[in-house]
Amino acid sequence: MPKTETRVQVGTVEVLRNRVFPMPGSTLGAAETVLVEPGVYPVFTEGGLVYWEMNGRINHVEAETCMVSGKPGDSLNVMSVEDAPSDTPQKTTSRPITVAKFRAMVACEEALPEDRRVYVFTLDSPSKLG
Repeated sequence: MPKTETRVQVGTVEVLRNRVFPMPGSTLGAAETVLVEPGVYPVFTEGGLVYWEMNGRINHVEAETCMVSGKPGDSLNVMSVEDAPSDTPQKTTSRPITVAKFRAMVACEEALPEDRRVYVFTLDSPSKLG
């Protein structure tokens, strides 16, 4: 998402496991994913959508290895044995989602046993979400 004056940081997300995200502008071809390692990243709201920005490394994996049901991207976010992160740093963002979907995602994550969680969200002020 572009950085604009309406963008507001609303908290952070702690990514607990290695995750694979599309590179910004990706069409999910070869080397168009980013491996994000565990860490704490900022969460933003902008234009009624919520997303988080992460630092990672370009992932050298063919799009075909990112398929489960035949569509590129079906299994993105889950690191597999075919993933091969490079030394090249790359910023990426989560897919922007509506505030309602974000709230549902947070509730689902919080309902999971701790050993199954992938994300831990800390919101500065839930009212900033709108």
